[in-house]
Amino acid sequence: MIELGEVQGNVLHAYGTEFPSARYAHLRVADGAADRARAVLAGWARQVTFGRRPDSFPTGYAQRPHVNLAFTYTGLEALGVRRDVLDAFPADFREGASRRSPEVDGVPDAVDHWDNGVGDGHVLLIVHARDEPACRERVDALLAEARAAGDPLFESAAQQPTALLERGDGADFSCGTRYSREHFGFADGCSQPAVDGVDDDPTGDGLNARVHPRRTLLQFAEDLGLRRERRQWRPIRAGEFLLGHRNEDGRLPDGPPAPLGPNGTFMVYRKLEQHVDVFEAHIDAEAGRLGMEAIELRARVLGRWPDGTPLALSPAAEDPQLSTNRRRANLFDYEDDRAGIRCPLGAHVRRTNPRNGLAGGAEATMRHRIIRRGMPYVEGDRRGLLFIAYNSSIKDGFETIQRLWCLDGAALGLGSEPDYLLQQERDGRPLSGMVVDHAGARRISAPPRPFVTVRGCEYLFLPSRRACAWLTGR
Repeated sequence: MIELGEVQGNVLHAYGTEFPSARYAHLRVADGAADRARAVLAGWARQVTFGRRPDSFPTGYAQRPHVNLAFTYTGLEALGVRRDVLDAFPADFREGASRRSPEVDGVPDAVDHWDNGVGDGHVLLIVHARDEPACRERVDALLAEARAAGDPLFESAAQQPTALLERGDGADFSCGTRYSREHFGFADGCSQPAVDGVDDDPTGDGLNARVHPRRTLLQFAEDLGLRRERRQWRPIRAGEFLLGHRNEDGRLPDGPPAPLGPNGTFMVYRKLEQHVDVFEAHIDAEAGRLGMEAIELRARVLGRWPDGTPLALSPAAEDPQLSTNRRRANLFDYEDDRAGIRCPLGAHVRRTNPRNGLAGGAEATMRHRIIRRGMPYVEGDRRGLLFIAYNSSIKDGFETIQRLWCLDGAALGLGSEPDYLLQQERDGRPLSGMVVDHAGARRISAPPRPFVTVRGCEYLFLPSRRACAWLTGR
């Protein structure tokens, strides 16, 4: 069983709209200040939130800002963690996001365009709150503690997301949560994995797994296609998201031994600038050329209507009865849409979670699920999304989705065609179009430039309660 009191509170549920305000402070450990940095972190660790989602916290506790701490590999080095413990971390985390970017992003010089301070930090201080003043007050108080100790931890970059974005017509519905949209206009965070030991109802969000017959002859008939497989929804094993627990392969994820590893997780922090004007102008022009409404073309590129209604369930229009019910909004697969008639094969949501759309069925995706959250931000004339993901293996989770399913389309039968929304200019190759109507063979043209630019990424480790105490010597 999961020791919920050991797990940092935003991991298993990726705090949604209960905490619409957030601040991410990227910090570095000053040279020769490891001892003083650990002392500051010890005080911060006592304020870290552990346990269940906010609506299950005691009255009053859920109202206050929630603090979380995450560390890069170089940050753990700077804090003086022993070499044998550091060597126990998997290679993806040890190498870090900037070193692995050329392979993951497919762009050799992507790191050259990252914002200063994002990608070379040591500690990420995360504060979620009910409103922006409360969030800023808590962050300022924590940073004041560091200054009072002689600045052993100093801020190298910060990000204040803009939290919820309102729809112009005032409608307030989105996949069963309070209203939330990112800058391209889509409802965000409609689906999260159902984790074994945490979620009571896996339907739609768990794994629609094969139930093997007890009799050998019946299983043989299923294997030959002479008898229909029986499937049922079950939660995803906790080891896909937490160290120290069995994953879908039945083994423990790679990571350091106790007390540092168990009940910790790896976090991907990714800052994405969205070129909204380019996206909207291109969609409007292509919708006219293809003879469809712009809202339909948006939906076909994403795989869901702007309100979160999946095309797999409602290919003709948004359906509030689906979009306002998280369970119903995720209760679908692609078993009867192998040709992509209702939801195009290259649609973004189909690539990032193929469900049973890969050759190996649902079992082919069960080792590559992530808990994720996106939060929009505004910086002057820049708009974008802070993408947060949690997984017990960055390589099998985030990197597989980004590199094998988004950067390349071979797994989905699309050859080298990349994700239309996320594609980048790489190796001198032109950007790609996408089939948005397989029945009518209609294809949206390649965009004039990418819709998204990566502005920074960090691979981080979120330790458990015991691990925080061990790291800070308290």
